Amino acid sequence: MPFPAQRPADVTNALRLLAASMVLDIVAFAFSGTYDWAEFLGLGIGLGLALLLLVQLGKARNWARMALAVLVGLGVVAGLVWFGESYREDPGETVLSTISTVILLVATVLLFTESSNGWFAQKRESTY
Repeated sequence: MPFPAQRPADVTNALRLLAASMVLDIVAFAFSGTYDWAEFLGLGIGLGLALLLLVQLGKARNWARMALAVLVGLGVVAGLVWFGESYREDPGETVLSTISTVILLVATVLLFTESSNGWFAQKRESTY
């Protein structure tokens, strides 16, 4: 079954969710109350990487889809391991970060639906 050249709604929605997660991360950072240079550096690197993946996903780069899946998977594991301690230290930031992680998880799932898989495969084949 041929897939349309136009980006599927699942991919578009995943990109929107990724952007929303970036905004939520900024809000969570504002709630943290810790504004030293290391925190700013971490936020900048994280947002820069997220922006790079966002742009590359929009160009149907499969490596970006795989990288996002790995990073989200690691983030979920880290979130589960450190949730209790993080919540005791800063419940507001922890709740917002957890919501952001769930949003990223949904975005990642959307990038692996049948229509998304077809679009990424079609774009990959058309570049060779």
